[in-house]
Amino acid sequence: MSDAVTLVQPVLEPAAAAFAEVSAHPPYLFGLAPSDGRKAVDEVQSGEIEKPVIDEERITVSGGPTGTVRHAS
Repeated sequence: MSDAVTLVQPVLEPAAAAFAEVSAHPPYLFGLAPSDGRKAVDEVQSGEIEKPVIDEERITVSGGPTGTVRHAS
């Protein structure tokens, strides 16, 4: 039995790889002032995303101490 370890390189989608590369260099998020950190996160999350097509049905059920509850199934 061998004790050799095979290293596997992670595979990221292009956008994730680009984000990882950019965020690997200073200034790091934890070193920013709170307002600058919020701005940086807002900018990173502001792009368009591809959403898969889904089949969604929302129903409302009665019960519980506050009345009805919406549920997506």
